[in-house]
Amino acid sequence: MYCKRCGKEIADYAAMCPSCGAMVSETVLAGDGDVSIGDWLLTLFLVGIPIVGFILLLVWAFSGSTNSSKQNWARAVLIWAVVAIVLAVVFGGAAAALLAGGLSRLA
Repeated sequence: MYCKRCGKEIADYAAMCPSCGAMVSETVLAGDGDVSIGDWLLTLFLVGIPIVGFILLLVWAFSGSTNSSKQNWARAVLIWAVVAIVLAVVFGGAAAALLAGGLSRLA
């Protein structure tokens, strides 16, 4: 059997992972099970609320008790948000420089 948290091989009878210290029953409960459609609908609704959604994404991404599929989804959303912010700053700065250069020629 393998630990759901760290991926190391552990004995089938072990109650705790010797590598990361995670309880086997906790990792099985946290990582297994499907997320229902109703839970996904509620998740998407809550993420749409501006400040609450960002806080929930952080909680779901870094909480040990969140379902693994929801945790991976939250992490992916946060990565895309960082990429979008960086691109917005780069392209916004380029657009501002072009605009400033165009306006300086008019004066």
